[in-house]
Amino acid sequence: MRIPFSSLRFQSVNDITKMGLIITRSISHCNETDTYPAIDTKYGYIAKIKPSLGQTIVFDHIKARSPLYISPYLLGGITRNYELNETGDDYVRSDDPKLTGGLDVKYNLDNKLTLDFTVNTDFVQVEADDEQANLT
Repeated sequence: MRIPFSSLRFQSVNDITKMGLIITRSISHCNETDTYPAIDTKYGYIAKIKPSLGQTIVFDHIKARSPLYISPYLLGGITRNYELNETGDDYVRSDDPKLTGGLDVKYNLDNKLTLDFTVNTDFVQVEADDEQANLT
């Protein structure tokens, strides 16, 4: 398993970085959960999410990075209408092309603050709930 350091936030003290590690694997068909390091059951079922019970890992001379993520997007579409002409004997087609774009930017300003910047927000991926009316 590889986890890039650029996706983690950490602080180094005297070029030494300490991190906690807990790995959990769930096997549904036999209702089994494996955890590393082994955590005593006296801490309860949710002990696997408590960082204080994790295995301490020490790294020397690693540097935190703040990568810049830029995600541009471009959306295109067309609206086509058919309307009767002035004499009323034929349909006339009219096309209305639409082109729009935008930009998403993400940058870690420091260990505790992230800048998320969006130009022309894309709401295409937002799911809307269907309106329901109860007439009883």
